Amino acid sequence: INTLTWTVTSAAEGCTDSDDMIVTNNQITADAGDDQTTCDNFYTPLDGNDVSGVGGTGLWSAAGGITFVDATDYDTRVDNLAQGINTLTWTVTSAAEGCTDNDQVVITSNAAASNAGGSFETCDATINLSAVAPANGSGVWTQTNGPGGATIVDPLDRETQVTGLVSGVYEFTWTVTNNGCPASSTVTVTN
Repeated sequence: INTLTWTVTSAAEGCTDSDDMIVTNNQITADAGDDQTTCDNFYTPLDGNDVSGVGGTGLWSAAGGITFVDATDYDTRVDNLAQGINTLTWTVTSAAEGCTDNDQVVITSNAAASNAGGSFETCDATINLSAVAPANGSGVWTQTNGPGGATIVDPLDRETQVTGLVSGVYEFTWTVTNNGCPASSTVTVTN
């Protein structure tokens, strides 16, 4: 609150009169917090500033299918993040005069996805695995169960050949890692 005084003085008679004007600055400032990185398709808690103490309200928004548990809560959870960069906007409004401000935060989702393909049966000592190519990141095959002696010819090839199978049930795991974020899935091969 600022008080301004306007004073008028008559030069001829020396009379003075004044009037005060009160100026209230209802400016409000938004702070969406620091940019973040996650291995998931969600992030919690967001770190917008709480403006309720100054009579303000806030609202989170974003493009695409991103959703918020409570878009009016400064530290809510955000869901349905897309792979990569997601820009969220925190808009705050003052109760008096409706002054607004907004700030953006970037949440980068490095969530990995893994699909090892369908399980199958074979009578052969040599097979080809067939994982779905990762949209982001890289994958590696490992044998996680079954008789010993099987050889994964190229563990980094999603469609690698496996040799040396004998009678039994095998599990091969396709682990995809994207910027340090892993995801795994398993295929069962019965020989």
